[in-house]
Amino acid sequence: MPTLRQRAPDGRAESRPAHAGSAGGPPLEPSTPQGSAQGPSPRPARAPATVADITRPSAATAGGYDHVAAAAYLIKHARPAALAVPGARHGNRPIGVITQADIAQAVADGMDVNKTRIHDLLTARPAAIPAAT
Repeated sequence: MPTLRQRAPDGRAESRPAHAGSAGGPPLEPSTPQGSAQGPSPRPARAPATVADITRPSAATAGGYDHVAAAAYLIKHARPAALAVPGARHGNRPIGVITQADIAQAVADGMDVNKTRIHDLLTARPAAIPAAT
């Protein structure tokens, strides 16, 4: 069995086993199971995950004609990543999103959040991924 030889701080030589478990014990067994060379495991195959499996719908929405201050309040208290803005003319499907970054940019630009409407800051046509993907 190979050993490692090192010098101790006081100058004497020390010998240690080359790896843990080799100090006088039985030889180590390979960690792979016996049947692994026979092919894939007999587990049933799972269907790949879809977007619907790993995401959740936004619980918070804001109307396009609401004040930006209302959106800021919702983002602070509901803690969504973004507020979906449904469109009445589009069957209440989202027509855009507003994020905390959009609101921060409006404040930095000197806009009054009590007078500015969400539709003025709206990120229109957000990328949409079908749930079955």
